Parts: sequence; structure tokens; C-alpha cells
Amino acid sequence: MIRPLSRVFAAALLYLGLSAPVLSQAAQVSISASPTPTQVGQNFGVDVRIDDVQDLYGFQFSLGFDPAVLRVAGSSEGDFLSSAGSTVSDPGTIDNDAGVLSYAYSVLVGPIPGASGSGVLLHVDFTALAAGTTALTFGDVLFLDSQLADIAVTVVPGSVAVTAVPEPASVGLLLAGLGLVAACRRSQSRGAA
Repeated sequence: MIRPLSRVFAAALLYLGLSAPVLSQAAQVSISASPTPTQVGQNFGVDVRIDDVQDLYGFQFSLGFDPAVLRVAGSSEGDFLSSAGSTVSDPGTIDNDAGVLSYAYSVLVGPIPGASGSGVLLHVDFTALAAGTTALTFGDVLFLDSQLADIAVTVVPGSVAVTAVPEPASVGLLLAGLGLVAACRRSQSRGAA
């Protein structure tokens, strides 16, 4: 037989177990490149995104890349953080020799709540220099809420593939070869008739 006190205790445990908050996953920072793969000489954009963040008040990060494959042409603040209010930002310092866009940051101004949800933090314009694949890696990562406490984020590095552009002479040679094959087949079909 269960005693009355045990029933109350069991009911309290059941209530606490059912009403306990579910721990949310960490926000995720990732890279979205378009178009990918890209070709040598082509300009393309990369968005640094955040997903499922709560109360983001400010952030900072650096973005690394292979300078033999890519060159940063420019960068600009994304629209996610500024959707919550006025910001002070810097799209980072470009060092194409070292292969890094250093200390891009944005922070809200004034005692207001941070941004919640998902969106673009930074847009980076690249030029593809050579064929190959390069990792896009994060460093100096810091995300803060409106109380200036750290926000846990999962950082997902990305990569960009660059393909070589076929040389015009190779394309011309291929077309000439296809024309020769077609002419030979036509002459064979006429001879058979």
C-alpha cells in the first residue's frame, strides 16, 4: 500500500519531470555559397548564417580560406542582427595574402533584446583564382546575448570547390573532331546507298 506522503512525492516528481524545460540545442553558425561549384575567374557570394539563436546581441568571428584558390573582393553586414535594432558593425579586415577575413563583428545599440531566429550575419564576395577546393574555417568566435553572456554556438565550417574553365582551343578542337566524325558518317551512309 502506498502512503499518502509517497503519493504526493510521486505526483510532484511526475509534475516536475513533465514540466521541466527541454534543453535547446546550441545555435548553429554555417556557410552557404552560391554558386558552388564555381569556375576560375568567377565571382560568387558566401553567406555566414546563424540558425536557431535566442537573444543574439552581438557577435564576432574571423573567416579563413586558401589564398591560392580564393580572393575576398568585399564583405558586408547581413540583415539578421539589424532586424532587431540599430547596430554598430565592421565587415572585417581583408588579408588576401594570409587568406583571412579578420574580426567581422556587429553589435546592437542600447538596452534592447537581441535578435532571435535564423538569418544572415555576414555576406562575403569572393573571386575564384585557381582550380581546387578550399575549406572556409571560423576563428575568433564570440556570440553574446543582451546580458553580455556567452551564447553557445555550434560552428560548421564549409568548403568551396573551384573548377577549371575549359580552354577555348580545347573546345574548338573538340568541335572540329565532332564535325569530322559527322562528315565521315555522312559519306559512309551515302556510299552504302
